[in-house]
Amino acid sequence: MFSPSIKHLIQEKSGSFLIPASRIASVQDDNPLYHAFLILTKIKYSKIPVLDKDELHRH
Repeated sequence: MFSPSIKHLIQEKSGSFLIPASRIASVQDDNPLYHAFLILTKIKYSKIPVLDKDELHRH
């Protein structure tokens, strides 16, 4: 259970805790570096996750 002040903060800021999947960009670890650079510059993100295909299949 949360304290009333924390509960209020969570309710007030709930929209900023999660990012919709449609706004997430990623690259695979075997993509060329220029592909990641294009995503970073085109979408104007400062960071994007690099996914490992083997790790994705383990879960």
